[in-house]
Amino acid sequence: MEEKLIKDYSCPGRKGYSLPPLEVTKIDLKQELGAYYRSELNLPEVSEVDVIRHYTALSGMNYGIDSGIYPLGSCTMKYNPKRNETVASLPGLSEIHPYQSETDLQGSLALLYNLKEDLIEISGMDEITLQPASGAHGEFTSLMIIKDYFADQNDKKRKKVGSLTNVVKSK
Repeated sequence: MEEKLIKDYSCPGRKGYSLPPLEVTKIDLKQELGAYYRSELNLPEVSEVDVIRHYTALSGMNYGIDSGIYPLGSCTMKYNPKRNETVASLPGLSEIHPYQSETDLQGSLALLYNLKEDLIEISGMDEITLQPASGAHGEFTSLMIIKDYFADQNDKKRKKVGSLTNVVKSK
């Protein structure tokens, strides 16, 4: 199966969204973002239907639980952009050892701290954790966050999650 690139569906003037008028003060992005500002993104001009059809066709090319045997380790079967793989393979990150001196890890610790602060700002949450690695750790952490959210809302009627009635119960 072959699918064109999304840019190949581009047609000047098409757009796949309609937004309400701004309810916030318009800002000068060039001034706010400084060196990070990109004046020309050259994004494709496509309709909503073009986008839906394109990504639906691409999803049919993915390996998934409904198209074959889904082995253990499925949580690692996600696309990681090549730039992320390049950065993750840098010696300063890939050769870190748990028993390394804290003075040798300040760059990595700063990177993790800045990531945490950025995610807090983006998500609007008061705090986040980078600790749960993935899979069951992440899922369990998410369930505990959800449980605490409903407890904060004084919502006592929720007792189960999906079909996991005997696994995750509110106390």
